[in-house]
Amino acid sequence: MSLFEESILRKLKEINFKPQGVIGEAPSSWSMEMGLKHEFSLSDNILDRESVRKICLDINTDPLIGYLHAMAWGGQGKGPGGKSVVNRAWNNKEIIKDKLYNLRKGRSSRFEAYNLFSGKNEVPGLGPAYFTKLLYFFSPEPNMYIMDQWTTKPILLLTGKNIIRHTSQGPTKFNTGKNYELFCSIIDYLAPIIGAQNGDEVEQRLFSVGSIKKKPRGEFRQYVFDLWNNRPKFNRYQEKMVDELLLKINESN
Repeated sequence: MSLFEESILRKLKEINFKPQGVIGEAPSSWSMEMGLKHEFSLSDNILDRESVRKICLDINTDPLIGYLHAMAWGGQGKGPGGKSVVNRAWNNKEIIKDKLYNLRKGRSSRFEAYNLFSGKNEVPGLGPAYFTKLLYFFSPEPNMYIMDQWTTKPILLLTGKNIIRHTSQGPTKFNTGKNYELFCSIIDYLAPIIGAQNGDEVEQRLFSVGSIKKKPRGEFRQYVFDLWNNRPKFNRYQEKMVDELLLKINESN
């Protein structure tokens, strides 16, 4: 029996993959717009994933420079909460800096890395959609993926299981490293099935393209948008489902 909904899997496989390219905001102008106080020299250009990752992994670069580039890339402050969310997080920059040094050492598992920012270690202003960007950019191993609503919704639809604590806006703060490990494991597992080069490509396929400045959504984003709004209600979240699916995926590898 397949672990995934075949029609969604087929759609994901059929989509012509186009690397994401440059997105977000230019870090220098974004930082000024958000009113952040710092003395760093930031890029004047909108960047792609590889450029941001290179900055974040440079051991000679202050981790907070990487942090600002990652948040500008992700458009932090452009959604609910606006600038106040950005500044709440920046007020905790020394705590964030310590966590990023830890991540950059590459000694944390996905489970441990996620829990650096969740539960008792939560940083105000940094929900899963943003702190998993930090996991993605600061981990030397390219196997930590961005967990926001446009990557989690297709995962939930593919599995048909309520395995990530979620609202209509995305994953909630009540998820743990175990949920994240399952999320990333599913992405890795999907790579050979859909003919992707690696998990990074799978994540970008799942994310697709949003509707920016009246441009239409990407094909897979629109597909997920329509499916999500018309889906049957998921069963109640149960930790047991997470454990069972994680076990099945580990046994299949």
